[in-house]
Amino acid sequence: MDPYTVNISHMENNVTVLGPGNRSVVWTQGCCFDCPGCIAQGYRTQPGIKMDIQDIAQWHWQSHSNGLTISGGEPMLQASGLKHLVELIRSRQGYEHMDVICYSGFTYEEIMEHEEYKDFLSVIDVLIDGRYMRELDDDRAYVGSSNQRIICLNECMKPMVDMYYTPKDRCVEMRMEGTQLHLIGVPSKRMAEIWLNLKKILGRNLQEGTL
Repeated sequence: MDPYTVNISHMENNVTVLGPGNRSVVWTQGCCFDCPGCIAQGYRTQPGIKMDIQDIAQWHWQSHSNGLTISGGEPMLQASGLKHLVELIRSRQGYEHMDVICYSGFTYEEIMEHEEYKDFLSVIDVLIDGRYMRELDDDRAYVGSSNQRIICLNECMKPMVDMYYTPKDRCVEMRMEGTQLHLIGVPSKRMAEIWLNLKKILGRNLQEGTL
């Protein structure tokens, strides 16, 4: 795979439900897991759009977002391209003005055993790790199931992370784009049930933007 392109499912800017502040969010296409109950199955099975990292960076810079959240799909499968993307964005925006949060189905320990994934981890500030496990979905905010951890990798961000990720209700955003309705965030079990029922009725006009 070209290390300067990333296969993308969807992108949104000015998102507030997937990390502190105003954020750009990139959902990668493709996943090596098949977690029962995953609400984002389309990001595993459907074709994505291959994008040059320069185009993604330009989109981010124009949004004036103060952070980047990367989800999927499974971001680690495109670790090299995403690392180059983060480095490119920071080359203009500066490290102190652009924090990175990444959702991954791999655990931190699994990532550390894989050199390419570990290399990408070096530019991530907050990792939310682990497979989604439907039987452990307890409606905890910001994660899909209770086995998933919010791991702060940048000590400078710890006060902000501790404040933002205090226990609270799950929140989502819904946005229209043309004829498509996008769900962004980690939905409650009830919201996920409603969403899946809507997908059965409306089909491809619904897109999830969750982990």
